[in-house]
Order: sequence, then C-alpha cells, then structure tokens
Amino acid sequence: MMRVSLLGLVAALASYSTASPVRATIAASQVDPQRNVELAAFFDVYDKAQLALSPTSKTVRGIVDEDYGRWDDFSDLGAQRGQLLDRTTLIALRARFDRTRLSSPDKLSYDIFESAAARSAAAFRYRRNAYVFDQMNGLHTRLPAFLINFHRVDDVAAAKAYIRRLAGLETALDQLMTEADARAAAGVQPPRWVYPYVIRDAQNVIGGAPFGTGPDSALFADLKKKVSALAVAESERRSAVSECQGQRLRLAARGGPDVRPGRRGDDRESGQGGAVRNPPAASRADTCHVRDALQRAVLVGRRGSG
Repeated sequence: MMRVSLLGLVAALASYSTASPVRATIAASQVDPQRNVELAAFFDVYDKAQLALSPTSKTVRGIVDEDYGRWDDFSDLGAQRGQLLDRTTLIALRARFDRTRLSSPDKLSYDIFESAAARSAAAFRYRRNAYVFDQMNGLHTRLPAFLINFHRVDDVAAAKAYIRRLAGLETALDQLMTEADARAAAGVQPPRWVYPYVIRDAQNVIGGAPFGTGPDSALFADLKKKVSALAVAESERRSAVSECQGQRLRLAARGGPDVRPGRRGDDRESGQGGAVRNPPAASRADTCHVRDALQRAVLVGRRGSG
C-alpha cells in the first residue's frame, strides 16, 4: 500500500512559477478554490483510511488509541485490502475532481497520487516474488525492533498494550508462515545457506530471561526499562512486569520432519520478477526447512500461568 505524505509542502514549493503575469492571471481565473479545499479533505480521508489498516503506522506517528496493542494484518488478504483502497481512491479522485480546475500545487498533489497509484498497481502482481524471511529482512526481527524503537510506554495502559502486542506476535508470525509456505510452493524462496542466519537472528530475540538463564532478553529488558520510568506506584510497575512474564514467551515446538540440509547442486533457475525458483523436489525440502527453522526459533506470545 503506497503512502502519500508531505504533499502540501511539495506542492507549496512547486507553486513558485516562472510563468508570465498574464498567463498566471488567466490560469488563476480557471481555478476553483472550493475544489482545492475539497481535495485536501479527500486526501485526509485517504490518509485516515490507510491508518485504519495499519496500527503500526499509527504508532510510528505517535498516535495512541484503541489500536495501540495491535499489529497490522500481514496476510495476503491484508495486502489486497491496501491495494483495494488505493484503487478505489484513484477512481474516486478522477471522478470527483477536474484536474484543470485545480491550482498548480493541487495539480501536483493529484499527479503524485495518480503516479504512485499506477506504480503500486503495476507492482502488486509481483508481490509474492519477494522473500518473507531472509538474512537481511523479515518481520521475525523487525517486529521486536518495532516494539523497542516505537512503542512508547507513557502509562500503565501503554504497558498493557505492549504486552498485548507480545501476545499478538503468534498470530502475526502465523500469517507470515502461511505466506512463506505459499511462496515456497510456487518456488520462490531464498537459497539454503540463508536459513541458518534466519535461525540465528530469531534465536537472538529469545536469548536470556524469561526464556532461560542469563541476562534479560531484549524485549523483556525493554519493557522493564520503560515501565520503571513510569510515575506510578511500585506495585503497578511490578504488576506490569509480572504480566509480561505471565505471557510465557516461548518457542513454538509443533514438530516437523527431518530437514537436515543435504547437498544440492546449482540447478536453480530464475523466476518471475528476478526471484529464484528451485526445482520442485528441492522446493518442498526447503519449505520444511524454513518452517522448522521458524518453529524452533520464533518468538510467540501466549498467556500462561506465570
């Protein structure tokens, strides 16, 4: 789903024209000021609709509301909802606004949105050619980093929202696993040497307490640090930390086949959009391998007995 931001600033910079005064006067007479106001409101509605689909975007912007303890929908259906919003908004834009009656800054806003929507639509068909997990990217590490870097804890309610997001990691990672399986079934997956790095990165997230001995894990230490800074009674701080422990952050251990890496030649072939496609036999083995890797080494939140 594309993002449209700072359009007003860009448009303002573009409004300084080198056109002659006569031509500028003629152009100004064709502008409908009311339509410019309506266009700004139109883009504001679109922005709010985007935010409604993305609780994490709200958090990044500093918005704290009823979605503060939630994650985005990381399934392919979630991606389709975002694309549908872009498409329907573009249709409405063209139907409601005559570009020739807009001011120069608003024409630029119109054109930027139209261009971005066209690029987004063209790229959408290739969305499943990217890897879900690899050594450089993946929400198995980005989601914990998001909590540490963006989820502010200004009160006890925000601390509880943090804990709800810990619990929600299970659903988020299940969505990502489903998508990884779908792409692997189509032959789109990273080479086998990537998987040990994915395992290592995921295990780094769950190293230490409350998973085992040693220093606190990164997420547990982050929550404790944020809660300790609250100007509340000590009992409330202890309660929040205890609830975090009660989530029983654990390893998913749902089992799986033996997927020890075997020798594989360089018999891969290039897939659509530049993605690597593996032969079917190797593909299913690697599907099991990535599932086993994440089942052994992903962070999930589940309410336990403490």
